[in-house]
Amino acid sequence: PLERATAPQADFVYGSDTRGLLHELLSKNSFVFFDAVSGAYTLHAIFRQYIQDMFERLPRSRQQDIHCKCAQWFLSQGEYIRATEFFHAASDFESAMAALESDMGHNLVTEKARFFVELFKACPEEILARHLGAAFKYAIAAFSAADFSAFGAQLGWLAKHCAALPPGREGDEWRGELEFLLSLAAFNDIEAMSVHHRRANELLRRPTGLFGPESPWTLG
Repeated sequence: PLERATAPQADFVYGSDTRGLLHELLSKNSFVFFDAVSGAYTLHAIFRQYIQDMFERLPRSRQQDIHCKCAQWFLSQGEYIRATEFFHAASDFESAMAALESDMGHNLVTEKARFFVELFKACPEEILARHLGAAFKYAIAAFSAADFSAFGAQLGWLAKHCAALPPGREGDEWRGELEFLLSLAAFNDIEAMSVHHRRANELLRRPTGLFGPESPWTLG
């Protein structure tokens, strides 16, 4: 599943030292290349397709194990989007949602919005309900992908779940984040957006956690 890998990455996924195997592959196979600058091993497209065909013949459970190992590697490196992609390939929605919540304000889903909309649509609702932060990212992904029907439906879903949260600081913070999202729905109405922003400010009493400080939505 990996198009390129470093020796530490190969060790992690394989579960033991792979340097001997990598050296043998490199010395005996003209389809394997090593980039001394990045330290990454890459495969010729023909060999990569052959490996992919072999991978697809493995039992589904074995494929899922490999995808999960790749996801865990990227998670350990703080590459949450890549981790989410591999957890999705393994159909491990619980871990995929947790990975997204590990990085709420950065690596937003806008650059791969369509992928994330499909991921969230496939995620069982009971899992999404346990990961409210990821559920907010669903709304952002739908908005970024211009899937406004999904965006509106997700706002309704979030409103229901936020309303059910008990009174207190945590509940107020999620309700404040919802107000921030509702301001996006009023995009061309500055006065309506301002109302939502003021409500968000009253509830949150801190900057939004949905967007990083570099985002134009937060003006830093």
